[in-house]
Amino acid sequence: MRTKTLLVIATALACVAPSLAFDQEKECACKDLPSFSLRGTDGQQYTQGNIADKATVIVFIAHGCPHNKKAAPDWNRVSKLMGTKARVLGVINTDPVTAKTYAKTLGLTFPLLSDKDSKAIEAFGAKHSLDSVLICGKDKRVAKQWEGYSRATIGEIFADLPGHGGPTVKPDLKLFPEKKQSGCSL
Repeated sequence: MRTKTLLVIATALACVAPSLAFDQEKECACKDLPSFSLRGTDGQQYTQGNIADKATVIVFIAHGCPHNKKAAPDWNRVSKLMGTKARVLGVINTDPVTAKTYAKTLGLTFPLLSDKDSKAIEAFGAKHSLDSVLICGKDKRVAKQWEGYSRATIGEIFADLPGHGGPTVKPDLKLFPEKKQSGCSL
């Protein structure tokens, strides 16, 4: 019983402890994953149950947003740096066939999940293309959420990954945009 109590206290502390590496005002979102079932451009079906097996970053993409083309290489870089211990997934507001074509157009190296009715996007609370969330592979919850992304955001993601079941990675943050990048409304 004592071990279980300590685990509950440790989990609660992890949810309120700010990230000391970057923006100390941002706290862990620690909200449950919304329920969803989305088809990926890789042919797989993704649900809240099967994506939470490891740390996962989801980047939301508005179909046709001109900001996506510039951001795609950055998110491909993030995906590559994560290796196999964590992953990046994109969620787009269009049908599976269009999503597959669009992923090729952008040159994405990670799966893009089709959310034609935008219900998953709304459930996550994403408002714009390039908003993102970090899902903890340990407690299967949304750990953090960001509007858009920047060098600081990418730094936070990589600083937080080990605590959420992901690898320890020290990316060259100079490769990412200093100013926040945000896209079209979802």
